Amino acid sequence: RVDPGGRRIMKKKTTCSTLSWPRVFDMYEWNCIGFYCLNKIHSMIFGYNYHSFLALLAIFEGTVIAYFIYKLSVNPMLSIILYMAMGYYAFAFSGLKQALAITFIMLAMIAITEQKLLRFIVLTCVAASIHLPAIIFIFAYFIAKLELNKRTLFLWVGFLVVMFAFRGQIAAL
Repeated sequence: RVDPGGRRIMKKKTTCSTLSWPRVFDMYEWNCIGFYCLNKIHSMIFGYNYHSFLALLAIFEGTVIAYFIYKLSVNPMLSIILYMAMGYYAFAFSGLKQALAITFIMLAMIAITEQKLLRFIVLTCVAASIHLPAIIFIFAYFIAKLELNKRTLFLWVGFLVVMFAFRGQIAAL
């Protein structure tokens, strides 16, 4: 669900900043615990200041995106224009947890290109602690190692068809 003003996150941040560490772990969902720990650390350093939290997130996300584009793009200027024009820039303001998880996934993608397995696993786990569905990216390291030919392409298409056919049962797990 989209929260255009970030009101739900702002309310949870207000609550999170006043709780003790054990209460943070008791009160919030474990699938986003990394995000709420980040909130708690921020409030310990800067006090409750939601705007400084957003500013720090924006600086971090912008820096990672620029680094990602610099490292992996053939045409960085076109990549930046597409990033902004296709709405991903605006999404970062409404999907705070998702956008933060995406930035860690971008760093994990760079780790794939540099063949740094441990760094990849750590970054993917950090992303999953912020937004749990990011854990699915753990398969990307091994998928990137596969040689793409007709046989593997056929197997992947078959795998995706089976996954799509049983998506309801898989989601219920």
